[in-house]
Amino acid sequence: MSPPVRLAALAAALAALAAAPAGADNAPSGACLGDPSANGVPMAPGPRLRFGITPAGEAGALGPAVPVVPDDPPRTLAALARLHPP
Repeated sequence: MSPPVRLAALAAALAALAAAPAGADNAPSGACLGDPSANGVPMAPGPRLRFGITPAGEAGALGPAVPVVPDDPPRTLAALARLHPP
């Protein structure tokens, strides 16, 4: 097959693919989320889930390790009160 014929065949194949429907006719009309409730899941006892920032910062911390110091809320609030926008 000569290069011009290959190019024409490739162009025809791409045009046919571009003209083909994307399958939207078969797609569902809305999102299928299933049953989002947890009614069928038994509750098992376990520790409470804790969210927040810890002072240690070990997981994913960059740079050298720093010693862990106890939390001092009044000192933290005083430092935050001293902050001012530039």
